[in-house]
Parts: sequence; structure tokens; C-alpha cells
Amino acid sequence: EAGIHQHGILANRSTYEIMTPESIGIPRNRMVLGKHSGRHAFEERLKDLGFSLDSKAVDEFFAQFKVLADKKKVVSDRDIEAMIVGSAAAVPETYKLDRWVVNSGSSLSATSTIRLLHKDGTHHEEVAVGDGPIDAAFKAIDRIIGKQPDLETFELGAVTGGEDAQGEATVKISWDGRRWNGRGLSTDIIEAAIKAYVAAINAMEWELSATNGQKGSQHIEEPIGV
Repeated sequence: EAGIHQHGILANRSTYEIMTPESIGIPRNRMVLGKHSGRHAFEERLKDLGFSLDSKAVDEFFAQFKVLADKKKVVSDRDIEAMIVGSAAAVPETYKLDRWVVNSGSSLSATSTIRLLHKDGTHHEEVAVGDGPIDAAFKAIDRIIGKQPDLETFELGAVTGGEDAQGEATVKISWDGRRWNGRGLSTDIIEAAIKAYVAAINAMEWELSATNGQKGSQHIEEPIGV
């Protein structure tokens, strides 16, 4: 997993391989990616998975990869694919999750403190009580945005197996007859749920602002001579 070893193999396979994988019936050497892996190995894995990205995008995803690798012993191809595909479907962020805290237990009401960073650079923080930590977090976000969209669906799953698997949350919200989806990934299922809800909120805010902008730009001409 060490970055220097992986770079050596990528530059010249004979550096560490006394025989080729093909010679013993293995199609190719699949290096394990983890927190010690370098950018070169990560970029090569992206190419193997069919992703053609520019240098800036690779840098951005490598930063996300390093954060994930600090939480997981091994980052799988499925983890990387989920990270890339999820970002590709994202809309411009009106809000970005800055930090979150939840308190919950069998003998106390669930509370959540959410702090979001707005695209204008300002921070907004609210506290809410809910029926469980995720409900409390969603209600705190509703207070920040000043809207209460209906939560139509909420699902949790795992991207990969194992105790350190990434949780994948998907939500569908509706407001004024329109619907938006959101998706979030994290090794913490509560954080995954919060990210998914924020993603759906961003989709809603982006579409509503675009619609309002179009309405505001419409010009109605008055009849000449009236």
C-alpha cells in the first residue's frame, strides 16, 4: 500500500515483481489503495475504472480519497466509483455541510446542531429536536433554509461490505409540487443522511433560483400609444 512502492511498480513493474501476474494466471496486479497510497496510484486506478479527468479534478477527488482512506483501512473500487459518480450528478452548492452534532438516547429526546456554509461565505447554525437523530438534523436544516419540504423517501444502504463500509443515503423531497433527490456517502450513516438531505436541498434551491431568475427576466411590452 505504501505510496513509494506503488509508484515504483507503476513506473517499472520489475522493481518489486519477480514474476508477472499473468505468468501465474492472474490478469493483472491490483494494488490495494489506502491512506498511504499516493496521487499517482490513485490516478492510475481512476483510468482503470474508465474515468478520464483533468488534473484539477484528480486533485479534488484525491483529497476526498485521502479523507476516506483515513476512515477505512482499504478503499475499494466501488468506493471510488461512488465518490466520482455522486459528484458528477451534483448541482452547484448553495449550502455545504460545515459541522454537525447529535445527541440521542433511550431516555432523552434527540437533538441536533447543524452548521451550514452558504455560498456567499456566511455560516448558519440551528438546533432542533426530533424523533431520532436524523429527524432532528433534517429539522435543523429546515430552520436554516426557512422552508419545510416534505420528505417523501429516505433509504440507507452500504456501498461495500465490512465494518468500515461506507454508508449510502438517498432522499427524495418535495416542495410546491416539485421533487428533488439527494445522495450522501460517509462511513457514518448519520453524516451520510445529512449530506443526502443537503444535496436534495441544493438541488431544490438551484432549480427554484433558476426558475425565479427566468420569471424575473421576463419583459412584458406595453402596447405603443396607450
